[in-house]
Amino acid sequence: MSARPHLLCAACALTLVLPLAAQAANPQPAQAAPTTPPKSGSAPASNSLADMMQAMKKMQASMDALPKTGNTDQLFASMMIPHHQSAIDVAKVELRDGHDPQMRRLARAIIAGQKKEITEMQAWLAKHPK
Repeated sequence: MSARPHLLCAACALTLVLPLAAQAANPQPAQAAPTTPPKSGSAPASNSLADMMQAMKKMQASMDALPKTGNTDQLFASMMIPHHQSAIDVAKVELRDGHDPQMRRLARAIIAGQKKEITEMQAWLAKHPK
């Protein structure tokens, strides 16, 4: 089996992990507690990283389970669907726990864009069976 699918998976995972690793390597000084209470029903921020990492694990498991057809177009579409779903899942964590208006807008845009592209890829796959 070619290493290409694994390289694509690794590259996709790195796009999600590297910002988190950079943040962990360069922690910001402790700040005062926010003056506004957390949103009702929001999870503690400590769950954010765990939930984001769980989304990545789910993505990797989905990609690993895909049949390796050898057809690059099929592999691309099939692998990008769980990748995009992972982006949606991570963006939902931002909407649940994040506070910055710019990041929340970006999360909403990511959700909308990734859903649209998932639909496109699913339609392509339906028209191009294995």
